[in-house]
Amino acid sequence: MPDHTGRALIAAGWSQGSLIAAVPLEMGVWERRPGGSAPEWIRRAERLRPGDMLVVTSQVCDIIKDPSKEPYVEAIRAFWTREPSIIFYASRNSARYFLLRRGRPEEPGDGLIADSGFRVQIDKQTLLGLSPLRAFDASVEDTPRQYAQWLGARYNRPAIPDDLVKWIQKPIAEGVEKAVRKGDPDRMRQLNGVHKILFRVHNDTPPFRVEMCFIQGEDESAKLGAEDQARLVGWMAELVAEAGGAKLESSAFFDLAEISVRDYLDFVELSLDHFTLERA
Repeated sequence: MPDHTGRALIAAGWSQGSLIAAVPLEMGVWERRPGGSAPEWIRRAERLRPGDMLVVTSQVCDIIKDPSKEPYVEAIRAFWTREPSIIFYASRNSARYFLLRRGRPEEPGDGLIADSGFRVQIDKQTLLGLSPLRAFDASVEDTPRQYAQWLGARYNRPAIPDDLVKWIQKPIAEGVEKAVRKGDPDRMRQLNGVHKILFRVHNDTPPFRVEMCFIQGEDESAKLGAEDQARLVGWMAELVAEAGGAKLESSAFFDLAEISVRDYLDFVELSLDHFTLERA
């Protein structure tokens, strides 16, 4: 007989983006401990912090599947924070964090953040005994779509070569971090007018010739005028030039409705809060 657990979960309101008010939860992480002729594998536990939640990442089509074919629902950590830098990065080019919603009645300055660094699988039958909460603000229609895109992009984004990290991504990310922490109103207005920053290079060795694309958000009131656009580009050019291995040669500002699919795919998204040098 078919198992109707998945259909019961959908009927109960479970979907991608559903929140779980987490009970004390332990995630098993396996580590290889070297030693002797037969290194052993050990299980290390990580726990959710008090007040943390989980947010579902599985798509509806996987939630509804028979447990014999898809036994678990996947979820990641979610938490409220008032830290301005985390909220800033989570609303833009962060590879790890995603801003699920802004504010709550008792703490309007908070942000609800999804953290892809903590992942768990939950048995579907167990989930039937819980009640889903809503992660997204019902008044912001695009957040569920953006959340799904962010989840997919984590595995779809290209790895940036070390030379490009060193001469382009690292100086820009460090410069942005300093500006965010300082909280300069002019610089923050310019950064808040940009939803994503993309780039591509036109040669294979340093000094790199760089082109940047700034994707503006859909909030008309936050879009940048010509003067702010020029100041933002000039600042980015200075950050890259000071590092010494690249030069920002051209730039453009687009809405998502304006940029071509070819350009969007040809550029690489520049993560502002995380970069990795393989040969650090």
